[in-house]
Amino acid sequence: MCKGTKQSPIPLTYADSIYDPNLKPIGVYQSGPFTANEPFVMTNNGHTLVVTIATCRYFLDLQDIQDMKFCITQFHFHWGNKSSVGSEHSIDGNFFPLEMHIVAFDTSLYANFSEASRGVNGLAVLGLVFKEDPNIPRNKTLLYNMGAFLEKVKEVEYPGRTANFTPFSVHALLDIGDANTRYFRYEGSLTTPPCTENVYWTVVATPVPVSPLQLNAMRFLHYSGEETVPNMANNFRKLQSVNPANVVVPRVVFRSWSAASQMVASSLVLLLLTPLLI
Repeated sequence: MCKGTKQSPIPLTYADSIYDPNLKPIGVYQSGPFTANEPFVMTNNGHTLVVTIATCRYFLDLQDIQDMKFCITQFHFHWGNKSSVGSEHSIDGNFFPLEMHIVAFDTSLYANFSEASRGVNGLAVLGLVFKEDPNIPRNKTLLYNMGAFLEKVKEVEYPGRTANFTPFSVHALLDIGDANTRYFRYEGSLTTPPCTENVYWTVVATPVPVSPLQLNAMRFLHYSGEETVPNMANNFRKLQSVNPANVVVPRVVFRSWSAASQMVASSLVLLLLTPLLI
């Protein structure tokens, strides 16, 4: 089922990517306020932690991709059982303990996510990788400032459980450091079945800090009975080839910044991260 020539995730490196000056700062914009009847819904689906946004209020602003309006419909996570594994993408040979995927679909071509997931170029995913930092104050982390997110994780310990919480300002996820200006861009696939090859991938190059306690909150979740271990971890897909042997048109990975010296190997330091509650 998951076969093709543009599969994800892939290894991302400065050396093997091409600088594209047309890749402008990305962002998230909000089209209108949420009502009391439009909460974010967190679900333990037995494989990962998913937060669903049922109403199109937030949109990815990818700047360089014209005539597309990508509605953010959900975000989910992949993580490992230790600090050296968990992320799906690697950056300059490094893996990270957590990766967040913000998933959106093109509303200019498709009526809903289901339709877009089967259509040509129907999806866009924004990926953020997290680096464990035992010294960072809990209230200075991105996860802490995602509204009631961390509190609700405790309520979905077992598969099938859900929890509603008040929407937070998703656009502020990129208002940290250089997160919106330093990223990789490539065409790929969903990393879970059916692995359709219709995704515009944007992966932020600089890791965001996360505390050990926050990582353990994720690892405390339980898999469905199909898994051989009870606690959820290592729910990532292995790296795929950028260009398999049978590829006809080689795939190219682009980056938004030019100087190699600008690549930040250490985690992003958050000196000030105000609460993201609306």
